[in-house]
Amino acid sequence: MKALVLAGGLGIRLRPLTRNLPKPMVPIVNRPLLEHTILLLKKHNITEIVFLLYYLPDLIKDHFKDGSQFGAKISYITADVDYATAGAVKLASELVDGTFLVVSGDVITDLNISDFVQFHHEKKALASVGLTSVDNPSPFGIAVADEQDKITQFSEKPAAGQIFSHQVNMGIYLLEPEIFGWIPEKREYFFAKDVFPELVKKQERIYGFNDNCYWLDVGNFAAYQQAHWDFFENRINLSIKEELQDGILQGENCEIGRAVSIEGNVVLGNNCKIDDHVILNNSVIGDNCRVGQSCSLRNSVVWNDVEIDENCKFDYNVVERGLKIASKTHAKENNFILD
Repeated sequence: MKALVLAGGLGIRLRPLTRNLPKPMVPIVNRPLLEHTILLLKKHNITEIVFLLYYLPDLIKDHFKDGSQFGAKISYITADVDYATAGAVKLASELVDGTFLVVSGDVITDLNISDFVQFHHEKKALASVGLTSVDNPSPFGIAVADEQDKITQFSEKPAAGQIFSHQVNMGIYLLEPEIFGWIPEKREYFFAKDVFPELVKKQERIYGFNDNCYWLDVGNFAAYQQAHWDFFENRINLSIKEELQDGILQGENCEIGRAVSIEGNVVLGNNCKIDDHVILNNSVIGDNCRVGQSCSLRNSVVWNDVEIDENCKFDYNVVERGLKIASKTHAKENNFILD
């Protein structure tokens, strides 16, 4: 089975994190989001992957190349304009000859894809939609299914007074090739707004697969931070590169100074240098970073190649890659620090 990964979005809601980076490439615990997607697919024996690209495509191609380094076979389709979700998938129609999986490149999940595939085949579905329950469904597509799991109502991003379900579309679908007949050529066309409501209207074979899995749409700054806190609190089991050494999850060639205080959970990437009297609390530090003497980092995420001079303080911040932070910098909470 092939997986088509939607990785072309502009990431507007996640700006400024995505001003120079595709949203699916933002690091989650020191791995690009797309790497976590590949690891999930491989866990369920899906290794043929097509990335559907639009925004800053070369950054994704240069990182993953042919996929062999990640144990996968990866190919790419780059759209000339933004055709939205279904329109982008339509571009891959000639690459698909059987049931295929579509995955949004901006979600973190541990969905049991193997069970999802079994469900899809048992239902003889044209389209199966991964569904999960959330407290506030208004930012997402919502669905109602009958006792046979057939979707009978579907609405995209309902207003507060129009919410008829807390079951939301996960952005993960199993589809049959005949779905391409429901998608026009080279037009902006959405699954949630266009294709699925039409399938429901025509009483086609569209089913909802409910799974009590972890799921997070990494669509804005708060969600980006939440992905890290959920990892620290063991709500999501992510595979990371770092290993536990001296009570800290750390990569290779890390140096930790005297009287360094480690509180809660801390992840250090490769080649990190932590100077004396630093306080680290529930934070992730990327590769090739230095944290200067007497700094305090709490609930913060530092991307790769950052140098932080002495006596700096960060609380609930994200620091962009490659920055040099002057001494005695005290950042406001919940900010993305960029040049």
